[in-house]
Amino acid sequence: GDMYTLLLVLNKGCYPNFADAKKRTPLSYAAECGNVEILKHLLSDPRVGHDPVGIDGYTPLFRAIMAGQAAVVSTLINEGRVDANPTDKNGLTPLLYAARAGHAHMVKVLLE
Repeated sequence: GDMYTLLLVLNKGCYPNFADAKKRTPLSYAAECGNVEILKHLLSDPRVGHDPVGIDGYTPLFRAIMAGQAAVVSTLINEGRVDANPTDKNGLTPLLYAARAGHAHMVKVLLE
C-alpha cells in the first residue's frame, strides 16, 4: 500500500480497524511490510487499535519481528503504545521470536 491510497480510503470513511478474513488489519499489514510512514499515520489515528490479534494469534509487533522489520519494531515500541510483551497462542513472546531469529537490535529495543 501507499500513503495516497490509505488517505483516500480513510477520508472516504473507511473504518481503519477493518479486518480481513484472517483478522488482519491495515496496521498488521503495514508492520509486516515495513511501511513506517503508513504505520505512523495509523498509530496517530485514535480510532486505530494498536494491538489487533489475527486468527493466528499474532499482533503487529509479532509480524514485524517475524518479517525482520527493525524500523517497524522500534516505531511500534517507541511511538505506538503497544504491548511489548504479549504472548501468542503457544505462550511465546516477541522477545523470544527476536532472539531466536538473531535480531539483536530488536532484542535491545524490546528490553529497553
